Amino acid sequence: YPLRRQRQMCIRDRNYFEYKENFSVKRLFASRCSWCHQGYGLKAADGPRLSGSTKSKEKIIEQIAYGKSPMPGFRKQLKPWQIEALADYIKALPDVAL
Repeated sequence: YPLRRQRQMCIRDRNYFEYKENFSVKRLFASRCSWCHQGYGLKAADGPRLSGSTKSKEKIIEQIAYGKSPMPGFRKQLKPWQIEALADYIKALPDVAL
């Protein structure tokens, strides 16, 4: 798929709604993201604090999928619906720092 089509698939993945009831996004965040974004995204470490992000959900999806130096992209390790779930989680974080 062209890059634009892949991004659209991430945002509109029907599987996200099917799987999200039996899925722990916090557990996924802990296993994939908390190495650099500690405190479940509330604390800066090797990566920045994610709570209070002003980025759009679409921009967050793009960054998780394709990365931005030094952050790697996760499109080959995560399913599109998992990336969307992580973006929703980050957008829902309260604007506080630990």
